[in-house]
Amino acid sequence: CEMDRVKAFSFFHKSAEMGNASAQKWLAIFYENGVGTQKDEAKALRWFKAAGEQGDGFCCNAVGLYYGGGRGTEKDERAALEWYLRAGENGEIWGWHNAGCCYYNGSGCEKDHARSFEYMRRAAEGGLPSAQNWLGIMYDNGYGVEKDFDKALFWFERAAENEDCYGMENLANRYYSGLNGCATDYRRAAELYRKAAEKGSVWSKFRLGECYENGRGTQKDPVRAKEWYLRAADEGSEDARRALERM
Repeated sequence: CEMDRVKAFSFFHKSAEMGNASAQKWLAIFYENGVGTQKDEAKALRWFKAAGEQGDGFCCNAVGLYYGGGRGTEKDERAALEWYLRAGENGEIWGWHNAGCCYYNGSGCEKDHARSFEYMRRAAEGGLPSAQNWLGIMYDNGYGVEKDFDKALFWFERAAENEDCYGMENLANRYYSGLNGCATDYRRAAELYRKAAEKGSVWSKFRLGECYENGRGTQKDPVRAKEWYLRAADEGSEDARRALERM
């Protein structure tokens, strides 16, 4: 109930003021979400930073997100990167992932795909599905590392196994098109596109429509094909829109 939330907020506030890092983290979360108090992103940032300075990796990453998005403070991409790196150093694998994105895009730093690859590798080896997919992309295209299609496939498979939507999509693309030394396997591709589509991938919705329209990896079914094309078109897919016009 609301009274309990207010009491919890008061408890965390007192403990946070005394320097308890866990309480500082929870106080920040309460301010961030307006739990037991008014939502206040500036105060959330203050307490995330206090806990981060005591070595809480989650909070370091949160501070990076606040600076990167201009939440509770002016946008500062360089500060965001610094906090992402601190997060990674304090055991938060999202910190390595986000630092990798910064170096990939040149956010708060010069573009440096080699450094981006190194940070993504740390996050991927730490078990983060999004980073595993990114590592697959980097091996596939030679971003910051020598091209290696076998290693790209390995990391796409890890990402897909860990339910990453885009890992599933990239792995499906390989099986669908027989890309980069991967044998064509429409049945496997259709299974992966279905899983990715159910997780929201617009491209996979379109491709699943193609599978049903052409009988690739599944029985031909123009009704289901149209259903998936409609779903993709509703989310902005021009490929799906053209497919519907053709049908």
